[in-house]
Amino acid sequence: MGSSLFTRFMGARPKSPTNSSFMKSSLMPGTFTMMKPCLMINKPPTPTITNHYCSSTPLRIELSNPSKGHKVVPPPPVVETTPQELMGLFKDMSLMRRVELVADQLYKSKLIRGFCHLYDGQEAICAGMESCLTRKDNIITGYRDHCFYLARGGSVEKAFAELMGRRDGCTSGKGGSMHFYYKENGFYGGHGIVGAQVPLGAGGAPKLYLKIPGFFANLVNHGYHLRKPIYVD
Repeated sequence: MGSSLFTRFMGARPKSPTNSSFMKSSLMPGTFTMMKPCLMINKPPTPTITNHYCSSTPLRIELSNPSKGHKVVPPPPVVETTPQELMGLFKDMSLMRRVELVADQLYKSKLIRGFCHLYDGQEAICAGMESCLTRKDNIITGYRDHCFYLARGGSVEKAFAELMGRRDGCTSGKGGSMHFYYKENGFYGGHGIVGAQVPLGAGGAPKLYLKIPGFFANLVNHGYHLRKPIYVD
């Protein structure tokens, strides 16, 4: 009685496919032949993908706005590169951008104390410059130094450890945002005082006088020129 009322309330139960002619037709010999292609879909052949971004084919790019030099020979208006090199630069700049954005969030969350000078939007400068240098060359810069440290081969873990004052940082957590340092790879900071890197970087010039291979890049911001002891002709 209860089962009959439940059936009338819920409606007639649909006929199970196991009791229909569908199951009987699946036992026909021809059905298995038709199902073979369907079974092969689960194991497709591995496609061969050509990654054009990893190609080493040379590219020639004409600059729309050629550079002008002051008492030096300007660079050529045509740049030669490869898709592989361009993809490497893009990956480096993407890493730098992500690090700076996370550092911004940590600073606003008060997990980074003191100063935190970011470099997002300028990643192409240090990434492009690093592509022209070697580990025999040296770099010294001001207080926006996070991306230069990464470009010189510094690790993301040590960068964040330094930002948050941890002893595992690149300067044992004692320097903070403005005093990154990686002497082994030729990076000499990271200086908080405006223009302090200029006389320190000039001290690296004797390396050139002694004919030791290497280049010393001394980075100065435009706001420093009229305030500190630097001569610009």
